[in-house]
Amino acid sequence: MRLRRKNPPWKAIETAEKEDSADSISLDDYKDHKEYSGKLMIRVPRSLHKELVESAKKEGVSLNQYALYKLAK
Repeated sequence: MRLRRKNPPWKAIETAEKEDSADSISLDDYKDHKEYSGKLMIRVPRSLHKELVESAKKEGVSLNQYALYKLAK
C-alpha cells in the first residue's frame, strides 16, 4: 500500500517563495547578530570521556567544571 503525502514537497517551496522577503535576513547578517548560548556539545571517544570523568572526580568537581578548566588553560 502506498502512502500519499497531503502536500507534495514542492508545495513547501512554493509557500516559502511567496513569503514576504522583507522579513528575511541574509545568512551573513544572521551570523553577525547571533547570540551565543554558552553551551558547547562535542563528541569524544569513550576512553577520553572516562578519563575526564575520573579526573574530575579526583579533583572533586563536576565534569563540566573540569572540562571548562581544561579548555581555559
